[in-house]
Amino acid sequence: MSNIPRKLHIGCFDRPVDGWLNTDITPHLFIARVPFLAFLLYRLGKMSRQRFEQHQAGIFKKVSYLNLGKPLPFPDESFDFVFSSHVFEHISRTRMPALLGEISRILAPGGWFAFRFQTSHFLCAIIIPRKRTNS
Repeated sequence: MSNIPRKLHIGCFDRPVDGWLNTDITPHLFIARVPFLAFLLYRLGKMSRQRFEQHQAGIFKKVSYLNLGKPLPFPDESFDFVFSSHVFEHISRTRMPALLGEISRILAPGGWFAFRFQTSHFLCAIIIPRKRTNS
């Protein structure tokens, strides 16, 4: 875990941030790892020019695969900051408690969890600090 940043970006898609572990589940992660596949999809009209240019720039090679439907593959208390934007509206209500428990598990004492989500009625941003344990 020493070479993994202590900041986790969940669901970054095409917006990875330097110094963070940027994650997503987009098929573009797999396309980026197969030589010439992005070019082929673009030439066949199955990928937009903008998305093809992102592949050429290596955007999706900066992103790691993370399936939020499973337990998070990180040790306890391994991140100081967890951030997510426009991901949680895609998580089922039945999966949400387990996912929030996993985020709490990987967040270090004194760490922060910030997320934004949008419903049909409003945009919400919430920042939750994890309390330090008294030792």
